[in-house]
Amino acid sequence: DRVYLSGADAFIGNGAVVEQAFLQVDFSSATRIAGTASADFQGIQLQNDQLPSLVEIDLATSVTSQFVNVGSDFYLAPGGAKLGGDRAGLPGSAHFQVVNGSHLQVGNYPNHPYTVPMLAVGKGGEFTIDSTSGVFIGDPLNPASYQAGTIVLDDGGNIYGTGLINGVGFPTNTHPDVVNTGGNLHPGFSPGTLTIDGSYTQQGGELELEIGGSNAGEYDVLDAALGATFLGGTIRFERINGYEGALGAQLDFFAGRAVSFDPSVALIDNTGFGLDFDFATGMATITQLFVPEPPVLALLLAGVVGLGWIGRRRAR
Repeated sequence: DRVYLSGADAFIGNGAVVEQAFLQVDFSSATRIAGTASADFQGIQLQNDQLPSLVEIDLATSVTSQFVNVGSDFYLAPGGAKLGGDRAGLPGSAHFQVVNGSHLQVGNYPNHPYTVPMLAVGKGGEFTIDSTSGVFIGDPLNPASYQAGTIVLDDGGNIYGTGLINGVGFPTNTHPDVVNTGGNLHPGFSPGTLTIDGSYTQQGGELELEIGGSNAGEYDVLDAALGATFLGGTIRFERINGYEGALGAQLDFFAGRAVSFDPSVALIDNTGFGLDFDFATGMATITQLFVPEPPVLALLLAGVVGLGWIGRRRAR
């Protein structure tokens, strides 16, 4: 089943049951799921548009969905997020709220072809959680571990985005936290910046940072206002868009925010840039240029020439 809203509002309230539906909200529409309603979605997508669209989970409601797609500049396909494009090429203003003691679980269809539990927040998209509600993103076979005011990213879960994760109803100077216990965080639909009004804590799992240049906007950034703490897991660096590096270029992956790293955190540099990572600041310096591997054919020809030269020397 598919629930499609375009220029209309919907309310799913007390006693309502929604099972295995796909919810798409578009064109200045709003959906409110509240009270004792039971909602189990294959996917929730706030579609691409300049007009604001809203999904609100309210009044201690529990909602499950295989993926949640918020924003304007991408679309979802089975197994992952892919770049798309809104109708006018401009950011939209999609907004998803989880408030008043509600729970959202992303990743609830273990036998469904959409196998990647995912929260994707696109350009102009906004995902809001309040201090009493919890979000769990991860393997549906693992029990949901809800923590008030926290987005838990667990085994098998993914967060992508260039948008904003923020909060309402928090005490002064505290905002929602993203806690990675074993999932994968991917700032940008790369490259891009994911903004968190609270903190990021990595207990396990992986942060992936992709580099397509040394200027602002050409490499991934995790901008967590209250800082990023790495207690475990991995930070993996990848090269994209054919970028070959610039000697001495400094990359500020954490927007100048406070960072701390436990010695157990592993760094994986797949860029070929010889990144010199500063654990005090979270910045990295490019120390070498990328050198492409020679084509296989060139290697074979070089080998043949070499054998011929050795043969001529022996013949003499």
